[in-house]
Amino acid sequence: MEGKKVVKFLLFILLIFLFVSQIAFSQESSWKIKAEKISFNWESQEFEAEGKVEFLGKDIWLKADYIKGNVKEGFFEAKKNVTFKDKNGEFSAEYMEYYYKEEKAFIKSVKVTYPVSESEEKMYIKGEEVKWEKGNVDLKKGNFTTCSYEKPHYYISSSQIEYFPNDKIIFINVLFWLRFPYPYFYIPIFYVPYYVLPLTKEPSPFPQFGYDPNLGLYFSYPFTYSLWGLPGVLTFLISQNQGVQFTLNQKYHFPNLSGSIDSYYLYNYLYNTDQFKFSLSGIYKPSSNFSLSFNTNYLLYPYSQNYSLQSSSQLTYTQGSFRSNIRTNYNKTPSQDNFNTTINSSIKLGSKTNLSTNIIYNSLNILGNNREDLQGNVKFEFNDQGQILYIFANNRWTNVSDFLLKKLPEIYYGRDFNLLGTPSKIEFLFGNYIEPSYPFTIKTWKLGYYLSFSPKFNLSFMNINTNMGYKQEFYGTQDARYILYANLSSNYKFSPILSGTIAYNFQWLGKDILTGELGNSPFYFDYLSNLNNLNLTLNLGTPDIGLSLQESYNFITKTLSPLSISGLIRSGNTFVLTLRTSFNFSTLKLNPIFLQGTIQYPWFSLGFGSLYDINLGMFQRLDYRLTFKITGDWHYAGNITLTGYYLPSTGNTLYSLSLNKDLHCFNAKLIYYFSSRSFQFSLSLKAFPTKGIEFIGKPEGFTLLPSF
Repeated sequence: MEGKKVVKFLLFILLIFLFVSQIAFSQESSWKIKAEKISFNWESQEFEAEGKVEFLGKDIWLKADYIKGNVKEGFFEAKKNVTFKDKNGEFSAEYMEYYYKEEKAFIKSVKVTYPVSESEEKMYIKGEEVKWEKGNVDLKKGNFTTCSYEKPHYYISSSQIEYFPNDKIIFINVLFWLRFPYPYFYIPIFYVPYYVLPLTKEPSPFPQFGYDPNLGLYFSYPFTYSLWGLPGVLTFLISQNQGVQFTLNQKYHFPNLSGSIDSYYLYNYLYNTDQFKFSLSGIYKPSSNFSLSFNTNYLLYPYSQNYSLQSSSQLTYTQGSFRSNIRTNYNKTPSQDNFNTTINSSIKLGSKTNLSTNIIYNSLNILGNNREDLQGNVKFEFNDQGQILYIFANNRWTNVSDFLLKKLPEIYYGRDFNLLGTPSKIEFLFGNYIEPSYPFTIKTWKLGYYLSFSPKFNLSFMNINTNMGYKQEFYGTQDARYILYANLSSNYKFSPILSGTIAYNFQWLGKDILTGELGNSPFYFDYLSNLNNLNLTLNLGTPDIGLSLQESYNFITKTLSPLSISGLIRSGNTFVLTLRTSFNFSTLKLNPIFLQGTIQYPWFSLGFGSLYDINLGMFQRLDYRLTFKITGDWHYAGNITLTGYYLPSTGNTLYSLSLNKDLHCFNAKLIYYFSSRSFQFSLSLKAFPTKGIEFIGKPEGFTLLPSF
């Protein structure tokens, strides 16, 4: 009996222990630690860990040879071979103090590695002491680089570095150092007291220098700063051919209001001319149902006293089922003023009904001659599954001499239905129209009803799709017409290498049922003519080798269109060749053949496009791009590209040779233009590609080169 009591008591104690253990272990620990040896003092709450120590806390991981801390104070220090990781990067150091309750750390003799957003490159920061707090980093007397070498090709030294993940890096007292190749030593390039490096998608404002045919020799130098907590850039550019330019780029963000301010001033000392541009854009959104976006551009030429102002805005307001949108545009030059606004409003009267209005106002003043225009429309719509009803009316209250079709009103009803398994539709239309036209204005009504059918047929070797119907229309001018129409198309495939399409469409206007004459409309806007066309397409071959022919015949004019011919030869991703031309039956000649092709290998690529006149036996134009790709170590890696085009009619051969070179942490680009005997050169950091220089007046052309 006593034995049973003891057993029951032990079982009771075991159940309580299991319950308490379950409660205790079900709670998520704020940190965990493991090591080869751990000692803990229950009285003082101090602990020591030695040998392959790992600490896991909130969004952090730490590894060291030795850790000593106090649980009560929420603190520990780590020594020797310290590796600290947060969700943004990795720290290597010899000593670290960590306060895990405050999520704060002090790290000494540290090297930090961060990945660069949307790039395979990394950032490296070295310093004497780092203050880490919830992912943000504040470093005293540090160096920054994106070069992975122990002796980097360049680095930025700073008395203080502040890192804000996925936002920016702030440098105080910045000196940019560049390594001289042989022997190894560093030379200072530039100094700025304050520098902000954005880590967002915005281009990084690093200095640039080079040569361009439009700019000549140029040098670009940025001064970065922070305003309203956001980075800004003031860029100074001096060029041989275009003079001196200052550019300002600043974003702003306030409660409910954000946007950007951009401006530049250009002085061309060669021609003694200047140019100023100011841009302001933003969005104001004080609530979820109200927003205002705006954009203003002002361009001034002080030397010639010429200017232009362009401003636009859009206001949107929603409240329940009501929505309104107001768009305005204003353009002004010394000789012209133009203002226009559009007001769109709509309100849902139910789940299936909607009422909408549209008002357009435009004012144009050219050299004192003022012209105004005001027009608008209203539409009521009922849309249920398979049926639509709408009533539409519009009018113009000013500038009535312009040709605007007025509908006062137009009423439409359409309904889908199924007739013997065939998708069908019946429609009714009544409208009163005023059509201004030369030499007189037409005012009358129109009444019409329409019936259409869309049967489909699926056979083993082809699909047939049809849309056919009948239209009957009456007009207040005692005109009346009826129309029969049909559109039939079929896709056929007789074998794996033979397929095509056949399409036939006709539209036949019957005679006026009142006058007996050929029926038509008194209005220009719905004038129709007879149609009777047959289109044939034949595809022969496989997806890699194929020929396609396309032809159409007009039964009314009894004419054939030019026969369209296209072909394709493909060998995986290595070789692609396409051909397009047409044969004119009236002249019995082929039009010029358009050829495009690419050849791709890991070390070599060729793209070309040409127009070849087979009748004259000569090329009209030939474009080409030949690239040799050198892979491997960055000392040798790069691309050499020859690009050009040949015009036999003028005897001109215009081409350029470009070199894109990987310089480890830099990208270099050199282009030489043989025709003008000029070259373009630029150098930029690989991790932070620069926006580049604005080539004012740079010509734009076209190319026959393929994009596939």
